[in-house]
Amino acid sequence: MTNLPDLNQIVSEAIKTPVTQISPELAKETISPEQCSQFVRTLGSTHGLTDAQAFIAISLLFLKGACNQNAPKTMGVDIHVGDPRPIVITKYDIEYACYTVTNNILLRRFAQAMAPQISEYAEQNNLSGDLAIRLNTLAMSKGGPPLNSKEKAWASSFCQCIFDLASVTGDRLPTLLAEDFQKRFGGKKKESNKNVSKTGVPTPPRTWKKGNPQKETLGKEKSTEPGVVPTPPAAAKKRVTASRAEKK
Repeated sequence: MTNLPDLNQIVSEAIKTPVTQISPELAKETISPEQCSQFVRTLGSTHGLTDAQAFIAISLLFLKGACNQNAPKTMGVDIHVGDPRPIVITKYDIEYACYTVTNNILLRRFAQAMAPQISEYAEQNNLSGDLAIRLNTLAMSKGGPPLNSKEKAWASSFCQCIFDLASVTGDRLPTLLAEDFQKRFGGKKKESNKNVSKTGVPTPPRTWKKGNPQKETLGKEKSTEPGVVPTPPAAAKKRVTASRAEKK
């Protein structure tokens, strides 16, 4: 090959193109502060809660482990707003709010985006994260003291994404989180590359044809489970209608 461009020249041209322009799907993977506020407001407006009450409900559910894939959709918390009977907010309810904002039900992205605020709320109210018991057992098995109240509040699976966690809790908690993660997921067999032949030579994807490359559609993340689109529960609709009637 002749007349190949210099690599630095290629990079200079690439820098001029915003990544969100050439790969719009990447932007959907990052949750902005505005989306977090919209997430809270959506849950509140659906169930007749204030923004603060909705944030508390979300925080309590995430601290219980609602963003974990194996958590049941019926997992719920009671929110008392003055009525004799509390309002029960479930994982399904926050999935609906998540779907309204992002068109998917990937709750962990919101949990990670709101991790500092949720953990600060937990610390102020002497609450524990979803991994507090596991990490406390791990710490004591290593001959260390039990987790203190701050470490318990920040001992959540979604706190692993906080880069400066050690500056808040000290070095022990990030180490315990990493060790626990390795124990739970490190031993799983990595998925093999299906586009590698028996000789170890990568083969072209099936969607590619010589002289006629087709648009690659593999690997796209599904927004929700097949045929399942979260809808607001009927009970929530009744609460909102009653709340609006009282305001009038």
